Amino acid sequence: MEPVDALRSVETRLRLIIAERLGSGWADMLPDGQQRRLRTWRDNDAKKRGPHVSRDDLIDYTMTGELGRVVVDNWSLFQDVFPERDEFNWLMRTIESVRNTVAHSRELLPYERDLLSGAAGRINQLVAAHRASSHDSRSYFPLIERLQDDLGNNWAKHSTEETAFGGRVDVGTMLILQCASTPVRGKVLVWQLWREPDCHSFMVPDRDPDMTTDGEKVEFSYVIRPEDISENFALHLTLRTNSAYTRSTGYGQDFDDMRLLTYSVNPDD
Repeated sequence: MEPVDALRSVETRLRLIIAERLGSGWADMLPDGQQRRLRTWRDNDAKKRGPHVSRDDLIDYTMTGELGRVVVDNWSLFQDVFPERDEFNWLMRTIESVRNTVAHSRELLPYERDLLSGAAGRINQLVAAHRASSHDSRSYFPLIERLQDDLGNNWAKHSTEETAFGGRVDVGTMLILQCASTPVRGKVLVWQLWREPDCHSFMVPDRDPDMTTDGEKVEFSYVIRPEDISENFALHLTLRTNSAYTRSTGYGQDFDDMRLLTYSVNPDD
């Protein structure tokens, strides 16, 4: 696992489990100074990158150390996920020791890469094992945990029945979608993408997908074409596993989770 991917996967998994356990009140567990710092980072990011950036999810601005402290300070709520407190502390110290090096794109020594990869893999395994042992649908059917484009839109927390508008784009624009989820019960995660130039419903096109890939963390690239010019251009993204069974059999295709991403494509004449 590449260092930047290892670091991102750990922070994604910790944010996920913290949000599940503590809900919207997770930030109340932080000292006032840290809350103010996160709000400042969020607001500055929104000013620099414009209205596409979510201004509500402070957890997206947390770093490894803060996430680890939230878990440790509320250990009774997380000890079924991370059975050994001493092990969790060691894993977090290992990751924090190289986080700044990775974040500033500096090279790690070979043994540092191995330690980071191993620590990240262990945390990911513990979170995945806990989710697989739970007795709700998440233990059988994966959810889209990360979905954002290179314009700054973040749609991970949208529902399958909520249209996600990405803004206006021009012909020739390359849209890059970054997606991530946690595997369930050892199944392969399968991602599929359909384009629809003039979309007016949540129904996924009844044909083979335009793009398919598999993996825990994937990326799609799509270049806007002249035939996409419309006020209602859409990309339908679905997630499922290689199981014969899915959470949903509606909307024209079978899937476990889905997002409808819409853009308005400007005329090119």
